[in-house]
Amino acid sequence: MKILALDTSTSAGSVAISDGKNIITEYSPNSEKSHSETFLPMIDKILKMAKFRIQEIDAIAIAIGPGSFTGLRIGLSTAKGFCFGLKIPLMPISTLMSLANNATKISKNQKICPFLDAGRGNYYSALYSSNLDEIMKPTLFTMQELVNQKKSDTILVGQNIKGFQNEFYFSEPNATSLIDIVYKRNFSLDYDYNQIANLQPLYIRKSSAEERFHKI
Repeated sequence: MKILALDTSTSAGSVAISDGKNIITEYSPNSEKSHSETFLPMIDKILKMAKFRIQEIDAIAIAIGPGSFTGLRIGLSTAKGFCFGLKIPLMPISTLMSLANNATKISKNQKICPFLDAGRGNYYSALYSSNLDEIMKPTLFTMQELVNQKKSDTILVGQNIKGFQNEFYFSEPNATSLIDIVYKRNFSLDYDYNQIANLQPLYIRKSSAEERFHKI
């Protein structure tokens, strides 16, 4: 099975292609341009790198959030378009689970607490077992709250935060982790139009614009 994995939950962005469990190629450009400018060219580039046509892709894995509001919308709408056109399954995966998965290689049956910057001094976080079973649903924390709950049986994993570097395992969300999770967890490989059509990004909180609107 050939899988195209897409992650637009952060500003970096990441795409990968696998044939079975074998990662054929991955691409994570370091660009200051927006996903609206770079995302489709990224997909085109990685297909050429893998020497695949989009018609050869059997399924798409997508980081569903939380993360960048705009990035998640662009990533999901693009994935939906491909899946509808090709009639292939779409497999949504939490960005936090993807981050947690990056720490399973160092976990010694410890719980894994991934986090992502949510802005305004807050961080998206959740808690997973070493087998990626969800213990705590995604929610908002301050960094100090995350550090305070760190225990010997818990690994904090996420992006570099000044002043807290010694508190956690550094990692970024990436598309290759999504592919790994597809084979670790039970995902439906059936094309389901309604499931794809009804799928929405996992935001956790309202956007700044929505919060301002509700205050009017």
